[in-house]
Amino acid sequence: MTATQRAGRCILLGLAIQTGCLASASTPPLASGEAADANIEPAHVSSSQAALPTPSAAVQGLCELTFQLDEELSLEIPVQTLCESGGSRVFPGTVPPGAVWDASSQVLRFTPDAFQGGRSYPVSLEFWSGEGALRGRGSLQIQVNDSVTHPDWALISSSERSDGRSFRYQQPVNEHLAAPAVDATNFVVEVGVPAGEVAPASLPLRVYLHGFHGTVSVEPVSHEFRMAVADPHNTYWYGETGPDGLPHPYTERRVLHAIELALRDYPGIDPDRVYLVGPSMGGAGAATIGLLHHRHFSWVYATIGQAIPRNHRAVRIAQLASIWGAPASVLHEQSLQEPWDTRDLTWIAQHVPGAIDQFLVLKHGKDDSIIHFGAMLEVSPLTGRSFYETLTSLHMAGLTAWDEGGHGTVDPLHADEWWMDGWDPATGNPTLRRDAPTMAAVDNSCDQQPGSRAGDGTRVWDPNAGFAGQVEVPGDSGWGGHPAGTRNRGLRWETQSDAVDELQIAAWTEHPECPDAMADLTVHRAQWFRLAAGEQVRWAMGELGGVATADEFGLVTVERVVLTRTPTTLRLQRIWR
Repeated sequence: MTATQRAGRCILLGLAIQTGCLASASTPPLASGEAADANIEPAHVSSSQAALPTPSAAVQGLCELTFQLDEELSLEIPVQTLCESGGSRVFPGTVPPGAVWDASSQVLRFTPDAFQGGRSYPVSLEFWSGEGALRGRGSLQIQVNDSVTHPDWALISSSERSDGRSFRYQQPVNEHLAAPAVDATNFVVEVGVPAGEVAPASLPLRVYLHGFHGTVSVEPVSHEFRMAVADPHNTYWYGETGPDGLPHPYTERRVLHAIELALRDYPGIDPDRVYLVGPSMGGAGAATIGLLHHRHFSWVYATIGQAIPRNHRAVRIAQLASIWGAPASVLHEQSLQEPWDTRDLTWIAQHVPGAIDQFLVLKHGKDDSIIHFGAMLEVSPLTGRSFYETLTSLHMAGLTAWDEGGHGTVDPLHADEWWMDGWDPATGNPTLRRDAPTMAAVDNSCDQQPGSRAGDGTRVWDPNAGFAGQVEVPGDSGWGGHPAGTRNRGLRWETQSDAVDELQIAAWTEHPECPDAMADLTVHRAQWFRLAAGEQVRWAMGELGGVATADEFGLVTVERVVLTRTPTTLRLQRIWR
C-alpha cells in the first residue's frame, strides 16, 4: 500500500463499515443464574455487510466487540451505544497504545500508526450504574492489519562482548522511510543483546539517539536490551524534503521501524518498557519523538537538547533550513509549519493527545555554550511559553535538572548524573511502564529555581552561548537562580490499586537533601480510574482530604500535601452522579 492510499477513516456507529475496517459485536443475554462464558466467539462480519449486528440490551450479559482495521485508518467505537448499555457508564481497562478514551462521549478513538500492524489488542470493559454499582463486564478486541509494509533489516555483522552480543544491521528503506534520493546504505542499527537465555517480555529496551555527527554503537549489558539508530544526515531526528518538495519525518519513522523490528525479533523485550535516551541533537530527538509518539515509550531521558526548533542559534537554523526548508513567520497555532512548529515541544505537550502523560527526565547545563540554557527558559514564538513553564502549567510527570556543566562536560562540583540519586526508571523502584500510573509533583517546596531569560545582570547576552560562563569556574553563570537544582527530584510512588471506583497510590520522597516536601500531586496514566473533564473525586492523604476536579485532560491534582521518607497513601474515590 502506498503512502497516498493510506489516508482513511473508519467511524463505526452501527451504520456502515468502510474498506479496511471489519467489525462484529455481540451481547448474549444471560438467563437467571447463568454464568458469563468468557470464551464466547463473536460472529465475524465481512466488509461487504452494510451494518453492524444489533447487540442485546442485557448489560448483565457479556458484550463482546471485535474490530479489525488497517494501519493509519481512524477508528471510532461508541462502546456504550454498541453494547446498548441501558444508560450504564462504560469503563475500559488498558486500551491500545495511542488510543484515546473519551469518557464524556463514551467513545474509543484509535488510529494505529504504521508500526502497530500484526498486533491484537484486547480491552476489558466494565459497566457501572450511576449509583456506583458494577452491572456487568465485557470485552473489546482490536486487530490491526499490517497494511503499511516496511523492508526487513539485513544483518551486517555481529560480535561477542563481555555481557552479551551486539548485532549490526543495515536498515533498508522505502518511500515511507526515506526520500528516493537518500543513500539508504548509510542507515544502520545496532542491537545489544544480553548474554544467556532471556524470558519473554522480561527486559526493557533502551533506544539511543546520537548527537550531531554521532555514531551508532552499543555495549551489551545484562539488565536490558540496547539499540542505537542512525541519523547520518543530521536531520535532528526528523527527516528531509521528499519528492513533493515538502519535509517528511523520514528519520523519525526509521526510529519507530527499528523498534518494531526489535520487538518482533527479540521476544525478551517488554513492549511496555521501551524508552528513549539521547544527548544534544539526540536529546531533542528523544524528547520530540517521545512526546509525539508517546504510545511506544515508557519514559524519555533527554539531555542538553533544544525544545523549540525556532529558538535554535542562527547556525543551526541555517543548517536545518537546508533540510527542512526555511522557517516562515509564525501566525498562530492553526497555521503550523512542518517541522518548525509541529516539533515545538511546548505545542506538542498540550495538543497531541496523550503527550501530557509522558515521563520526561531532562538535564541541561548553565555553562553550555552550544545549546545554551535558554533551550528551557526562552519562550516559544508559537505558544508564548517556555518548556519549563509548559511542564509546570500542565503538571507533567518527570524530573528536571540543571547545573553548571557544559555541552556534555560535567559540572566541577557535582558528579555525573547526581540528579538521579541512583534511581533507574527502567528497572528501579518505581519501574516506569507505559501501562501503569505515574506521578508528578508541582510547586514542590524542595525544588530550586532555574533563573530566567532575563539573566542576573552579571553577563552580557551572547546570541550563541546565552549567559553561559566557564565550566571550570563555579558560580559564574549569568542565568540567575540556583547554580544547580532540580524539580520533582526524589519523588517515588507505588500503585496499590487502580480500579474504576478508586485509585490508591503511595507516595514518598527520597530527595537526599530535603526529607520533607510540600507539593501538588497529579496522577498520570491511570488505567481503570479514568475521569471525564470536570468530574469530581474525593481524596485523602494522611490527615488531609477534600474534593478535587479533573482538568481538561481528565487529570486530578491534589494540592499542598506533605511527602516524607515514609510512604503515605493517596486515595482517590470517584463521586458518582
